[in-house]
Amino acid sequence: MAELPDGCAQLVVTSPPYNVGKSYDNHSDDLPLDDYLTFLNQVWRECYRVLTPGGRLCINVANTNRKPYLPLNALITAEILRMARTEDLHWCMRGEIIWDKAASAGISTAWGSFASSTNPVLRDMHEYIMVFSKDQFKLPDGGKTGITGGQFVDWTRSIWRPEASPDDKSPYSLADLERRLRDKLKDARHRDKDDAWIAESMARAAWQYVSQPGESVWPMTTESGVDHPAPFPIELPRRLILLYTSPGDLVLDPFMGAGATAVAAVRTGRHFVGYDISEEYCALAQKRVAESRLVNW
Repeated sequence: MAELPDGCAQLVVTSPPYNVGKSYDNHSDDLPLDDYLTFLNQVWRECYRVLTPGGRLCINVANTNRKPYLPLNALITAEILRMARTEDLHWCMRGEIIWDKAASAGISTAWGSFASSTNPVLRDMHEYIMVFSKDQFKLPDGGKTGITGGQFVDWTRSIWRPEASPDDKSPYSLADLERRLRDKLKDARHRDKDDAWIAESMARAAWQYVSQPGESVWPMTTESGVDHPAPFPIELPRRLILLYTSPGDLVLDPFMGAGATAVAAVRTGRHFVGYDISEEYCALAQKRVAESRLVNW
């Protein structure tokens, strides 16, 4: 990121590789843990440099492994806070958001010893978004973000309700629920699922829409139909951009991948810069951005 000047960005939204052996183009996703954290720290240092004072760093990760379990969110947070103590990088931790992926999971299970106490295996249905600020909590030149009052109240509580109000531009709505239930029913019939399986799966999907999750939980489904090993949903960076920036601000993603952050920036009237070491992924991101520019959001 050497071509970016110091203090030019108001927000970083990114999701680094999780180091779990994904088949990325041009990247080994199976590094020794110390090497992996060192690799990430190099990126966080550059993010610190290019962020303006008060600018925010939002990192989406999942915890990994089971034998033993690896709390990746805690390891990355500890490394960033260590840098704040030892390297004169004044990161201010703002909190964590839990991205609830349960709506995408149906009724599948991690099994282990099924219905037995021998070795029941927990299945993660969530990921984390860790939020930091550079040097200070306030963004001195911050202004109106473009979200509604209701959205601001909900999102600053980290409770994101799927119901769409009349002035809410969120994709969550009754029509969206109906579409998802139809899709689930069609898929279940295609796979010859029985009535009990269909009933429970659809009940879980509906419950995700009408229930009110606990504090710090954002309900959000995973991304699909994108030619990338680990895309995240556009809704994730969209909400962070609308919460933490104003129109015309610069949003950076140092692990651009399929371009979700760039697309969200375009849709919300922000500028973006993205990096990826894969020409294939850069081309995919550019294509998605170009398609987004053709739509009046």
